[in-house]
Amino acid sequence: MRVGITPPAGYVLAPHLLRVFAARAPRVTVSVQPMWLPALSRAVAAGDIDVAVTCGVIPARDGVVGEVFAAEPLLAGLRSGHRLADRAAVSLAELAQDVLGRPRESLFPAWALSQRQALEQAGVDPPSVDLEDTDLAAARWLDQLDAGWIMLTPSLAGAHTATVIKPVEPRQLVPFTLQWNPDQAPTTAVARFVHTALTADPPPGWLTQPSHLRHQSGTAGKPGRDSAERRPE
Repeated sequence: MRVGITPPAGYVLAPHLLRVFAARAPRVTVSVQPMWLPALSRAVAAGDIDVAVTCGVIPARDGVVGEVFAAEPLLAGLRSGHRLADRAAVSLAELAQDVLGRPRESLFPAWALSQRQALEQAGVDPPSVDLEDTDLAAARWLDQLDAGWIMLTPSLAGAHTATVIKPVEPRQLVPFTLQWNPDQAPTTAVARFVHTALTADPPPGWLTQPSHLRHQSGTAGKPGRDSAERRPE
């Protein structure tokens, strides 16, 4: 079975799902293929990969099923001298006049899309510059003096030692999407992987989303009614 992932899904979420799936289906061989978002979308529609895991809300192509099933809290990364550095939390509206250091879309299209969606959700459009740092976590962003702040998630925050990291309030989440094409990938293994992703507890610190079969108020709650009519078991 072939699973395609985009950064940052490959940091925590995808390895977690693969471990859970390996315990449930030890005889299934899984090939993991890191991919950029445009190629990932084409590959799952064509059947070149069986399942895709990516961040952001991704429009599904014809024949492709997409489920937003997990999420990570959005964080803001500030300089130590920033006017909000002493606050317990910050809002994106409070940062709307500061220059956002954003990932290059050519390098990390899924992560760049997720950040755009977060800004749209908050109703802000801050000035921005492309980050020179080519690492997904952008741990060296402080060296770029024209960048005033960055967006992070807990999965990416561990690489930062000098960045002042604050939760975003009101809370915003970075959603993660599972996609597959039932017509191109009708095997039992694919159905079992999809069911695993939609029923397994998320990694520590992550939250379930409405398409997760155990979703309950943003947590991994007790199993609810199994909607087998539209999701594979």
